[in-house]
Amino acid sequence: MRANQLKIKPIHSINEVRQCFAFFKRILLNISQNEIAHFTSFHETHEIMVENISKKTKLQFFAELNGEIVGCIIAHPQEGFPKNLMLPVLAVDEAHRKTGIAKQLMAALVQSVKPKGFKTFKILCTHTFSNAIIKLGFTPFLYIEATPPQTIDDILRANTLSLPFVESQNNTVVKFAIKNYDEAVLRPFVRRLKNIEATFIFEKKI
Repeated sequence: MRANQLKIKPIHSINEVRQCFAFFKRILLNISQNEIAHFTSFHETHEIMVENISKKTKLQFFAELNGEIVGCIIAHPQEGFPKNLMLPVLAVDEAHRKTGIAKQLMAALVQSVKPKGFKTFKILCTHTFSNAIIKLGFTPFLYIEATPPQTIDDILRANTLSLPFVESQNNTVVKFAIKNYDEAVLRPFVRRLKNIEATFIFEKKI
């Protein structure tokens, strides 16, 4: 692949939204359910893309190779944390993976948002994609939320693996540092807490 063949472009028209939406929808539908890293519904993602257009946020880009879309990246501010960006979509066509397209999409997004004061990218991920996400500079964290009346102290006591405590998001959500995506780290929490919600989130400083 010659570098001048690949172009990274912002998604800034409804027609480009339509084309990129069809592209990543095709990719996700070709991935088995246990592999998919599903963050938002197709409907919600489409709404995010359209809202990005209307607000001129410059939070979404696509990769074009010889006139064909081969990758795209979509971002939006995290609810309640306006300096963080969630990435519901980072997709590259299977035939063009491991060629640096994802890195170029990430670089274009970083260049666009860094002057705006955003601090962190966040992406939910499954084991299938975790290695690829880590190679892009993301670090995995485990978020545990216990249903009240359970407290942060209850969550910390349930941490029999002594995972490093990073911070508490509020009075029930605790963030731990982990080495990689591994559902085995959930077992002590499941055994010792009645109700929990656990999320693996990969984060990257902008």
